[in-house]
Amino acid sequence: MAKRQGFAPSFCRVPLRGHLTLTCYPFLLMSTVVFRVAKIKTKSAAQGKTKHNYRLMDTPNADAERTATLNKEYVNSGQVDYWSLAEARIEEGIAKTARGKPRTVRDDQVRAVEIVLTASPEWFKRGPDGQAEDMRASKWVADNLEFLKKTFGEKNVVSFTLHQDEKTPHIHAVVIPLTEKGHLSADKIFNPETLKDLQTSYAQAMAPHGLERGVEGSRRPHQDMKQVYGRQDKIEAELGKPLEYKPVDIKRPSWKDLKNLEDWEKRTTDLANDLPKAQVEAANQRAQEAIKLATENASAKEQAQVLTRQLGVSEGLKKAALEKLAQAEQEKTRLAVSLAGGKPVPKTILELGAKLREEDRLDTKQKFEVHLVKGSYTNSSEYFKGLEKQDFRFRKSTEDNPNQVRHPRYGSEFTYAEIRPHDRKIGEQVEEQLQARREAREQAELVAKQAEANRVEQARQKVATQELNLMDRALPIYRWKVGPEELTACLIVPTDKVKQVEEALRIGSTSWAARLLVQGEPMRRDGHEAVYVKYQASFAHQISQYFDKVREGGGQVYEHASHQTRREQLQAQPQPKTQEREQGPAKSKGFGIGD
Repeated sequence: MAKRQGFAPSFCRVPLRGHLTLTCYPFLLMSTVVFRVAKIKTKSAAQGKTKHNYRLMDTPNADAERTATLNKEYVNSGQVDYWSLAEARIEEGIAKTARGKPRTVRDDQVRAVEIVLTASPEWFKRGPDGQAEDMRASKWVADNLEFLKKTFGEKNVVSFTLHQDEKTPHIHAVVIPLTEKGHLSADKIFNPETLKDLQTSYAQAMAPHGLERGVEGSRRPHQDMKQVYGRQDKIEAELGKPLEYKPVDIKRPSWKDLKNLEDWEKRTTDLANDLPKAQVEAANQRAQEAIKLATENASAKEQAQVLTRQLGVSEGLKKAALEKLAQAEQEKTRLAVSLAGGKPVPKTILELGAKLREEDRLDTKQKFEVHLVKGSYTNSSEYFKGLEKQDFRFRKSTEDNPNQVRHPRYGSEFTYAEIRPHDRKIGEQVEEQLQARREAREQAELVAKQAEANRVEQARQKVATQELNLMDRALPIYRWKVGPEELTACLIVPTDKVKQVEEALRIGSTSWAARLLVQGEPMRRDGHEAVYVKYQASFAHQISQYFDKVREGGGQVYEHASHQTRREQLQAQPQPKTQEREQGPAKSKGFGIGD
C-alpha cells in the first residue's frame, strides 16, 4: 500500500483455529482540524501566555532540545509581550467618536484572543522515533497564517508562533478583536455562532491538506493541554510499572485442622482467592486507564465510531427502502396479473386511488386560487403560463376552456370545472380579478394623493401659524391698534413688489399696509418679505380682489380664521352703492403684482 500523510498503511495477521488466518486492514479515516480560542482580559494573563509560548518559563511537556531549533515566530520576531502588542494595536486601530476623540476601552474588555491551530496527531508524518517532521517551511503553516490574516485583518494578527517541541506540532496565534468599523468587541467576533462558522471556514481552508471539520455539535468537553499532558504522563508512568505476582503458600493441615476439615478448607480457600482477586482488580483498573489514555491520544477513533454508526444507519435506511420498493414492484406485478385474469380491482386499491385523487384535487384547487389572486399576470394567456411554471399541464386547452388539468405529482387529471366550479368562463374570472386589482391600485393611488394633499396642507398651516404669530407680535410693537371693525392679514410677496403693494393700499396719506420687523427674528432668505395689512371690514369686497391678485402674482395670503370667516361673510353680502363711489383701495391700480 502507498504511504499517505495521516494514515498508517500497516496490517496484521491473526491466526485462528486450525490453519485459518484473519487479515486485518486499518480503517482509513480523514484527519480533522483543531481550532480553539481563549480570551485575554488582564495584563497578567497576557504576560503569562507570552512567557509560556516563548518558553520563558518552565514547560514540563516541552522538549528543551527541540525548542531552540524547531520553534519559530513568524510575526512578532522581537517576542514583545502580548499586552503591549494589544495596547499598541488598539490605540492605532480603534475608531474615534463624533468629537474626534478615540473611544475609551473598559477595564473588563477583552484585549486579545489566543487561537490554537493544529490537526489530529495522526495527520503529521513521523520518523522512526515517532517525532513529527519539521513543518517550519511547510505550506500548511503558510496557509494557516494566510487564513488568519484574511479572516481577522493582517494588522490584527500580532503574533503567530509554531511549536514543535511537544508531541504534536501546533500554532499559537494572538488576534486583536477589532471590527471593520474600528470597534473593540470580542463578543461580536468570537461568539457561539461565529465560532461555528470559523470552524467550518477553517476546515475549508485546510481541505487541500487532506483535513476536514470535526463532528459539528459534538458534546465532548474540551480539556486544557497541560491537564491532558500531565494526566498522560502520570498514567504512562503507572502503566510502565510491571505487576508483581505474589505466590500463595498453602500449608498442610495440622492434627487440629483434621478435626474440623470444613473450617480448614474455608480458610485455605479464602487465602488462595483474596490475593489473586486483588491482583485482577488492579489489572482491570490499569486496563481502564490504558483505554482512557488511548482515547485521549487518538481522537480520530471517536470520529470513526460516529461515522461508522452513521454509515450503519444510512445502509439500514437504504436497505429498508430497497425492500419496500421490491415489495411494491411485486405487489404491482401480482395486481397486473390479477386484473389481466379478469378479477375485479381490490376495494383497498380503489379507496387508495380515490383518496390520492381527492388530495390532488384539493392541492390543485388551492394552488390555482392562490395564483389567481396573487399571481403576476395581465391576461388569461399569462395566467396559464404561470400555472405551467408550477408543473401543471393542460390538455387541449384554450383561453376559455382548458379541457383537462394534469397534476404534477401522480398525474391525476381533472376538468377545470372540478378545480374551480363556477358558471363563468376562466377568461371572465381572470378579467374579474384583474379589474379588482385595478380598482385596488386606483384606490391606493387615491389614498396616496389624499395623504400628499394632507401633508401639503399641514405644512401650509404650519407656515401660516408662524407668519400670523409674527404679525401679532409686530402690530403692538408699532402701535397698530386693531379696532372692532378692522381686520388684518399677512401678505408674503416678492421683495421687489413690496413698495408697489404698499402704494396700492394707500388712501390719501394713510397706507393700509407696512413692513413691520420684529427684533431678534432672522431675516427672510427666500426672496420674499412679509407685508401686514389692516383694513376696515366695510372694504371686504375690494380687499378680497387684492388678495386674489397677490396669489396670482406668486404671493401668499394668511389670515386668522375669525378674520377670514368675517371677510367672506361680508363679501357674500350686496355692496352698498354709496360705498362703490367712495375712494378706497378699489380705486387704486392694484397691488402692483403682475401689472
